Amino acid sequence: MNFFNLHNIKTQAIIVLTILILAGAIQFGPVPTILQAVVAVGVAVGLDLAIFYAKNRRFFPATSAIITGLIISLVLSIDSSLVAVALASVIAILSKNFLRFESFGKKRHILNPSAAGIFAVSLVPAFKLYANGWWGDLYPYLMLALGGYILWKQRRISQVVIFIISLAFLTLIGFVIQYHSIDLWSAYIGGLVLSLLFFSSIMLIEPQTNPLSHQGRIIFAVVCAAAIFISGFMPFLAAPLVFALLLSDLTVPWINQISIPKTALNVTKTTD
Repeated sequence: MNFFNLHNIKTQAIIVLTILILAGAIQFGPVPTILQAVVAVGVAVGLDLAIFYAKNRRFFPATSAIITGLIISLVLSIDSSLVAVALASVIAILSKNFLRFESFGKKRHILNPSAAGIFAVSLVPAFKLYANGWWGDLYPYLMLALGGYILWKQRRISQVVIFIISLAFLTLIGFVIQYHSIDLWSAYIGGLVLSLLFFSSIMLIEPQTNPLSHQGRIIFAVVCAAAIFISGFMPFLAAPLVFALLLSDLTVPWINQISIPKTALNVTKTTD
């Protein structure tokens, strides 16, 4: 793959995430913002290249690792310890390379790498306060424009729309049961959607951990919305969004089984 091919979706994702980093530098200052991104990306790329070289005796353009590092730097709070940032990148790349399952003759990683790294950091008592920065949503209109572009390019707009509708419906039920009020929900849901722009347009749609079919991705969106709703009742979680995403990732093999025609499954088994 030509890293400098601007028509490639990974290159475009790197550009989008870099724009968000630079926007954050305006708010928080260039030194902490860019330093956090450099550490996250540097550790992720270095480890991914080392593992790939050990297996194949050659290097490759580690664009996925760049994306993983940028996501980690945009989710962890800007005052995060650089040790926490590096640890998140290490665990993300290890999960990407070693936690895999075979689907239709191709090995895919089970867990969203950046989510795995962030969640692991959230389990460390000294680092758990860093896990919920989500400063990629600092400028919601910028995120809406950039995220919308990514969704359009990857044809995932319907998946995110279903995700938002499902989460809105579940939270509506929760508000009616708990507060007996739709007005409170109306005031709450707009802020909730804005706070999920980065999550839904960047992390939810990660190709390698999503189901293979369009129907499967719609099911995955509903499952993830339900997981987020349930995680809201777990106050002990330092990173409920990434926990919900990881929980949803574990259902992908099952979703593939029920959403892909049996004829396709039989063809795959025959050709293996």
